[in-house]
Amino acid sequence: MKTFGLIVFIFLYVNAAIGQTMVINSINIEGNKRTRKKVILRELNFKVGTVIEDSSDLVAIEDFNEKRLLSIGLFNEVEVNMNGGDVQITVNENWYIFPNPIFELADDNFNFWWFDQMRDLSRTNYGLRAEHVNLTGNRDKLVMTFQLGYRRKLELNYRFPFLDREGRWGSAINAFYDDQRELHYKTVGNKPLFTQVNDEIVRTSFRLGGDISHRPNIFLIHNFRLEFRKITIHPVIAQEFNPDYFLDGKTDTRYFLLDYLFAFDRREFKIFPEKGDYIRLNLRKEGLYVFDEVNNLSAELKYERNYNYLSKLIYGYEVKGKYQLLRNQLAFVFNEAISGADVLRGYDRFTINGSDYVFAKMDVHYKLVNHTFDISNWLKLSQFNKINLKLYLGMGFDTGYVNERFYLESNTFNNRWLYGYGPTFSIMFYNTYLFQVDYSWNHLGQGSFAFKNAISF
Repeated sequence: MKTFGLIVFIFLYVNAAIGQTMVINSINIEGNKRTRKKVILRELNFKVGTVIEDSSDLVAIEDFNEKRLLSIGLFNEVEVNMNGGDVQITVNENWYIFPNPIFELADDNFNFWWFDQMRDLSRTNYGLRAEHVNLTGNRDKLVMTFQLGYRRKLELNYRFPFLDREGRWGSAINAFYDDQRELHYKTVGNKPLFTQVNDEIVRTSFRLGGDISHRPNIFLIHNFRLEFRKITIHPVIAQEFNPDYFLDGKTDTRYFLLDYLFAFDRREFKIFPEKGDYIRLNLRKEGLYVFDEVNNLSAELKYERNYNYLSKLIYGYEVKGKYQLLRNQLAFVFNEAISGADVLRGYDRFTINGSDYVFAKMDVHYKLVNHTFDISNWLKLSQFNKINLKLYLGMGFDTGYVNERFYLESNTFNNRWLYGYGPTFSIMFYNTYLFQVDYSWNHLGQGSFAFKNAISF
């Protein structure tokens, strides 16, 4: 009976210990030489005084917050330890200053430049982009761009996310100018047509704007943006090549843009999500009746869901759609559709313009490698001497539909369902830099490679 009583006592004690509550008494942070403590605290899903109902959840809470801090791009390593109500967070800061030389293709992607533009080296941009992703330690980002070549560009961006102590309000400013001597003036056969005018500048654009953001919690953000834009083209473009570039043969347009963005983001590692969901709603009004030149109103909605099975198998899907709420004819310059990061697999050599679209992307990836290499014996810089490397092998399938109501000249990919599929190989360094190679087939059976890269700042 004594033995039985002892077993019962131990069983009850263990279950009580496992299920007991815990209060966060203190949070100590080490390793943040530049990053302010409030920036780190702002990303956590707990604070001093938080009651954790079940202490058995500590491992999951530690793991979530480590990945959360890694995903913002400021740290190479993060360790969160919760012990008896006292939390110890240790970080290894990333390198924050990036003087990036610019040498890039002027075309949208490598395949279009290689096959359609015959590897023309004059269609390249070069210059310098200087970035500081943590200028004052408040996770504020400054970007200055000076670019020459096919498209000359000057740009200044500064974003400050901590207007208040809690980090709920932020702001940003942006100034931009560019010009170019060749212009995509029309799309025919789902291929862009380009023209020059005696080596003169055929288009200039200028933007000046700012935004205010509100972030009530770590997952939710509201962003309001006001911007002035002016675009001018060479008179020959409007007279001889495409009078609908701005509509009615105009050679310039100026307008104010008002943009509202709502986002709910619970993804782990945003540039290559391994878990979590994402919702985004974007309402944009181009033309605020000041200059009476542009009157467009669009709504865009995106939903993304990602799953992780045993930390090895990662699969998910993304659905996105855009609709022009005002059904007037869009000028050619505003008639954009699926492009950039949204381009469907197998269609990177094509241009599919339209006023409305919807698409879905589905992916499954297997994590081949997840290892941290310690090279501190050869490299003393703490920001780089521990390389976290992840390798993924995957397969994807995309489908989409672009609605075009006016510019229909032989653009046979519009107003029909498209699909593309193929394998993909991805590499991520330092939980921050992503490089990806795809090989995809489209509905015509054409196959091609595509190269992508992303940074999580």
